[in-house]
Amino acid sequence: MRNLKKVLSLVLCVAMMLSVMVMSTGATSFSDEDEFSPQYKEAAEVLTGMGVIQGYEDGSYFLPQRNITRAQVATMIYRAVTHDVNDTQTGIYKDYNKFKDVPSTDWSAGYVNYCANGEIIKGFTPDTFGPLKNVTGYQVLAMILRAVGYDANDEFTGDGWAIRVATTAQQLGILENVQEATLGEAATRELVAELIFQTMTKVDMVDYTPAFGYQPTWPRETLGEDEFGLTKGDRGTIDDWGRPGYVWSYDTGDKSTTIEEAALATYKTAVTECDVADDTTDKDATYDLYVNSDKNNAGEYTINATDTTTKIGAQGRLTEVYTDRIVMIDTFLAQVDSVKDATFDANGHTKTPATINLVVYDGNNSELTLTNGETNYPYTEDQMVLLNAYTKDSNSAKESGY
Repeated sequence: MRNLKKVLSLVLCVAMMLSVMVMSTGATSFSDEDEFSPQYKEAAEVLTGMGVIQGYEDGSYFLPQRNITRAQVATMIYRAVTHDVNDTQTGIYKDYNKFKDVPSTDWSAGYVNYCANGEIIKGFTPDTFGPLKNVTGYQVLAMILRAVGYDANDEFTGDGWAIRVATTAQQLGILENVQEATLGEAATRELVAELIFQTMTKVDMVDYTPAFGYQPTWPRETLGEDEFGLTKGDRGTIDDWGRPGYVWSYDTGDKSTTIEEAALATYKTAVTECDVADDTTDKDATYDLYVNSDKNNAGEYTINATDTTTKIGAQGRLTEVYTDRIVMIDTFLAQVDSVKDATFDANGHTKTPATINLVVYDGNNSELTLTNGETNYPYTEDQMVLLNAYTKDSNSAKESGY
């Protein structure tokens, strides 16, 4: 092969870099995903997929740490309550003119007026809403709890209203991932997503009567189930490498969102079995082993909590430990041997697909040919690339196969 000596030299130089080049294939597609608090990502991903919350710059940025205004929260709650994630009906409500500081010409008039008419939101005074003011977590909770039927007895009004809101939310399980001390501060976009999502998925809608208090509506459903058919699928394998997770399904936007389960421990170099045990169960445990595959292709592996010498994983191999499985993903260095663009006939139909030939430095200099339909590969001959790939033969905790 061309320049083989030069390439092999490069292999040695790159080998020590590979551990930082292995990437996780999480569910989110946000460019600012590293800015999320881990406990709030699921809420942001699902609500964005549904269209209840919309990102910035064509949806590629969520801006999770940005503070949010009262008008923006009213917009999200309007979409959650009405199913109108494309905002096609907001013009119907823009002339309601409940608040002097939300004129019908304001972008938020339809959202705010709908929520005010439904008594989901309340103003600072009878005729002022404060649309540009930052919203607190307590205020968000009051809004979304009213949307599912609470506050029918005006318990979220008057002295101590915030404590009563937080107590209700705590009892309903909405605050499981939230530090209550943050609720009095200006809320971030990710916190608002969390509060709305937990309410939509955990809290049954209710009716109020003086005789019986709050009782679930019939049929008994959450707001998410009622408006969007929002359901959570069973845990299973959700990507090409065997990672576990589950799928939220709904009837708007992307139709579904895949959520990857958080690993108990992640390693990018070799690690002793006792250290794995310390980081996870702290005892002997047996796991299904997935090596460069979406199938349990490598049998079972038992971690010995007292073994201080045996190691699993390697430099250039991502090792992730979950409750029932260990997932191992190798990164391979490869050289582009040739690239051919797709060709088309006179009618514009694909005649030959885009093709790339690679020499993969997996210890056997395997030759690999890939096709990509009518989409051309953005690589050139002799270029070096990093890839993850299914492997065969001896997949194990120590051997990746070719």
